[in-house]
Amino acid sequence: MDSCERQSDSEQIDSMALPLVTTFCWCMGLETGAKLIGYLHLLGSLSLMVVCAQYAAMAYERVGAVEDPDDLFSVIYVVGAVMAGIAIVHVLLALTLIVSVFKRWKMGVHAWAVVMGMVTASAVLYVLGLCAFRLSAPGNSDPTSDIVLTFLEELLFKGFVGYCSLVVYSYYRKLKSEDMQSPGV
Repeated sequence: MDSCERQSDSEQIDSMALPLVTTFCWCMGLETGAKLIGYLHLLGSLSLMVVCAQYAAMAYERVGAVEDPDDLFSVIYVVGAVMAGIAIVHVLLALTLIVSVFKRWKMGVHAWAVVMGMVTASAVLYVLGLCAFRLSAPGNSDPTSDIVLTFLEELLFKGFVGYCSLVVYSYYRKLKSEDMQSPGV
């Protein structure tokens, strides 16, 4: 009786899950798509890490200088260093995805999909809050022009990242179903 209840709970959870896709960009399989997503994530993260580290290094040279009375370079240094640290975390995430796809390690694939889904959701909430803050800021004569552009740019980028997360999640579900169908070893 207890196993029947667990099975029905599992079926309920599966029916409430995210929608699944069967291909990546309508022309590639999920495994190939997950590999491509991993490589693109790695390339973007490495690029961001290098650029942020360079900005931090350039700002660090000018911290406390005469031409920095408002500590602007101190702020740029801290922001650059924090962003470089975040980029390092993304490099590790991308490497986790790449290795997990090649080794067909479903927990690594699932971890990437969950983390990137949470990052995307929090980034969308941040952008919505930023747009609301800028709309309500006093002294803005026409705040909507750049807010709309910022919102559309972020919506497109976060939509792409969300789609990539969905592809990787679909690949995870495919690995999970193949694991359940294979005989126990």
